Amino acid sequence: MDKLKKHNLLLYVSVFSVVLILLLVVLIGVYFAEAEATGIAQTVFFEIGSEEEKRTLYGWQSEKADEEKICYVFLPADTENVALYSKDGFTVDAGDFPVNKTVNINDIELQREYPCYVYKDGKEYSDGKLVFKKSEIIPSFFIDTQSGSMEYLHADKRNDEKGFYSIWAERGIDSKGTITEFSGRGNTSWEHEKKGYSLVFEKPVSLLDMEPANKYVLVSNGTNNYLSNTISFWLEEEIGVKNVTQSKHIDLYLNGEYRGNYILCEPVYVGENGIDINNLDT
Repeated sequence: MDKLKKHNLLLYVSVFSVVLILLLVVLIGVYFAEAEATGIAQTVFFEIGSEEEKRTLYGWQSEKADEEKICYVFLPADTENVALYSKDGFTVDAGDFPVNKTVNINDIELQREYPCYVYKDGKEYSDGKLVFKKSEIIPSFFIDTQSGSMEYLHADKRNDEKGFYSIWAERGIDSKGTITEFSGRGNTSWEHEKKGYSLVFEKPVSLLDMEPANKYVLVSNGTNNYLSNTISFWLEEEIGVKNVTQSKHIDLYLNGEYRGNYILCEPVYVGENGIDINNLDT
């Protein structure tokens, strides 16, 4: 009888332990799921418009606990209007900045810190400030990957996927279409947070008035002053070097997130509009 009682006691303890562990797992999962969206940048989004196109944009907010809770919104140079929305399950109050309403760019005070409060289930969920910044003159290059994420591409620079692109320039949309292969590039530079990328198109396209090509690269300039490559190309042209790489500065947006200033340029290759030598591979 004593053995039976001990057996039952051990069974109850085991069942209780399993239930307790499962409960802890669920609570931890809920905690981290909630923690993923504590900042303003994770709970709101923006719809920006130009004369020809509308796009969804997301803000950027530092993940460092000791920094101010500021959500920066980096607007393309050709932005004409902006609308602020909250993601499903949230509501937002940005003070003087209207919510769920299109605002003309001229009515937005750039650099101003708009107080912002996010609510969930009627309770304050997050607070901070919205700060709008806007580029001047520089074209904006938007790329949307087929998966809607950069996780697979950033796992290995040899990974690639299809995508869609659109370039906003002073005269409107410069070019838009499909990218056949979008992948990472670089050697030591690939280890930096700001990464470079390679673009392959099905047929030659002219981007920002450069000679048509079916391959382009996005140079990150992640470890210099953003101008070193451009100045080098300019000096080469000035001293008469042939086949100087064509390049243009752009602001890069990947899946609606601003990634910084890049150089869009052609890769070094042999052929028409490239290096005028015999191709030893053929």
